[in-house]
Amino acid sequence: GVGRAVGPLASHVLPLPASAAGAVVGFVAGLAAYLVIRTISAILFTKTSHQRSLLVRLFYGSGGAVLGLIFGVAFVCGGVTLVRGVGAFAEGGTASTDATDGLAQTVVKLKRSLEAGSTGELVRSLDPIPEEKYRLLEKSGRVIASPEALGRFLEFPDVQTVARDSRFVALSSDPEINDLARERKVRELIVNPKVIAALNDPGLIDKLKKIQLEAALDFALDQPARPAPSAP
Repeated sequence: GVGRAVGPLASHVLPLPASAAGAVVGFVAGLAAYLVIRTISAILFTKTSHQRSLLVRLFYGSGGAVLGLIFGVAFVCGGVTLVRGVGAFAEGGTASTDATDGLAQTVVKLKRSLEAGSTGELVRSLDPIPEEKYRLLEKSGRVIASPEALGRFLEFPDVQTVARDSRFVALSSDPEINDLARERKVRELIVNPKVIAALNDPGLIDKLKKIQLEAALDFALDQPARPAPSAP
């Protein structure tokens, strides 16, 4: 600590042994740190009405209002982004099937109401997430909801390259992973150590990055606007 480091030096000033002088210095340093922290806390966490100076009260009041506004806007933007993202995925899934899931339908209706009219234009202009990301989520929902589309997705050349990777093959043949996938236990599947280890593998990550996701989704949904590229 500080006392041990400066003890020998302090013993030349204080009429005490080095160890005792170091203890005194350490105590004084700790007390000084405590007083500094307490003073700063008293200034920062005192109520605005308890401040004596009008200028300080004005600073505290306006600062609190600005911080509240920033946190409020961030909270609202985060909520809107979440609703639009989940809603886009659910919208794609419900559009591909006759599912009548109450929660999914509620989220889709909420998303559509947010994006309707002039309010929707304002939401889209303030949303930091690009529109193409929501388009990808909507297409992903459609592919996952359709066994036929999911099968075509797995036939896409870039996806086939990943599917032939030895690490992916090992996961595909693992009974535990297959059981989790079959039972649709997404959370358990994501946090499974085997899955985490595979997704942290540099070689597999490189192959995943090379997947042209929108082209693969369009291929799966039989949208020839973006033809499947030839396998490398």
